[in-house]
Amino acid sequence: MSENTMTVSQDSEFGTMPITSLFVKYAGLALIGLLSQGIMVLLEGIIIGNGLGADGFTLVGILMPLEYFQLALHGCFGIGISTLAAVKLGIGKTEEARRYFAQGMWFAIYLILAIVILIEIFASQIAAMLGCPAELHNEAVFCIRVFVTWWPLSMTGQIAGYMVRVDEKPKIGSFVMTLAAVSAVIWAYSSIFLFHVPMPVSIGVYYGSSIGLFVLMFFYFLFSEKTIFKLRAADMKPDWGIIGAEFKIGFPYLFTQISASVFGIIVNNLFLSSGNESGIAVYAVLSGYTIYMLMMIMQAATQGMQPIASYNLGAGKIDRVSAILKVGTIGNLIAVYAAALVFIVFAQPIYKLLCGGDMALVEEIIKYNFMICAVMGLGLTADFLSGYFQSVEKIVISTILAISRYIIFSIPLMFLLSEVMGDAGVWYGQAAGYILAFVLSVFFIIRELKRLKNI
Repeated sequence: MSENTMTVSQDSEFGTMPITSLFVKYAGLALIGLLSQGIMVLLEGIIIGNGLGADGFTLVGILMPLEYFQLALHGCFGIGISTLAAVKLGIGKTEEARRYFAQGMWFAIYLILAIVILIEIFASQIAAMLGCPAELHNEAVFCIRVFVTWWPLSMTGQIAGYMVRVDEKPKIGSFVMTLAAVSAVIWAYSSIFLFHVPMPVSIGVYYGSSIGLFVLMFFYFLFSEKTIFKLRAADMKPDWGIIGAEFKIGFPYLFTQISASVFGIIVNNLFLSSGNESGIAVYAVLSGYTIYMLMMIMQAATQGMQPIASYNLGAGKIDRVSAILKVGTIGNLIAVYAAALVFIVFAQPIYKLLCGGDMALVEEIIKYNFMICAVMGLGLTADFLSGYFQSVEKIVISTILAISRYIIFSIPLMFLLSEVMGDAGVWYGQAAGYILAFVLSVFFIIRELKRLKNI
């Protein structure tokens, strides 16, 4: 083993710093970047609600399944690449860690370019599938095409965002995410209120740039001499063994976000078929802003936990793996419910501000707000633990938890309850699904702690 690899393995703070402090540091820095995105999302809602009204929210509702789909792809490769790179660093194999990064990055770029081309070609059919009302079809098609042109930049930027934490440079991620958030909000405001840019262009560029500018993080790996993670021309030819291993690790997250995308499509079409097109706008506000904000808290906790768990697994420090599981799970629950309490206590002023004073829309949102906020921490525990099981390469359990919140529980219950309760069944089915996903999570976390104790 070279001197360099010994230093990486022995001196990394992942293996030496107290677990609680380490988790707070990495989750906190991830949260700073994500909260800047969250503030951007809320400002976006205020701008869209006051400048474009219900039609603007409807377009947001149409885009949300695509937003979750791109998050699925980015997260799948970001988690797969960063997890295996962290494991290799944990055992001192720095060149293998670099190669896992490079192979995954090149393949992710090839894949996203192919997907973007397909979406551009079939944008009209995709808009109809997403439940777009006929009167907004042309706007939705144009919005989709503008949005997806940013995806190649988003893909490289998101993967780089996972890797800067593995490289122990989390501040880079926080800075770039904040910069992207500020830039996107400035665009949204100026395009709607100052320059009166057509609605689909304004929304499409906003959604694309808000994550597309993450590509700035990739420049660190291109130009910095302080990182071992470099791309080489020799890595452009796919090594299917490496790519398959990365995809296997990232698959549960892929399923989680695709489940959210499928759920959004089903909800939109249920409201559309019942003649309640305003329900799409209500769902867009609750899912696109409230739930999205709470999910960001969970994602910060997950991103802070994963490299710690992966590194210590590779280093054979099982007691630290057990500790980060406990600390992360409790920290995630506390943080999500602290944020949910804000949406409960200040529901009316928040949604009135978002909806531009449209009190009919505000009242419909508040009708279901408390119920959703009350169960979000439970449901997101399943997502957090799915991320943990990814990081310790327990892919089957991770996948089960990844699909539990939507596919296993919420979607079947939503169909069942909507037959009995009408549109309200969509919300009650979702809430019941979150509770059941939490029960399943408790079973798996107890079993995992026992397994770690016996190693």
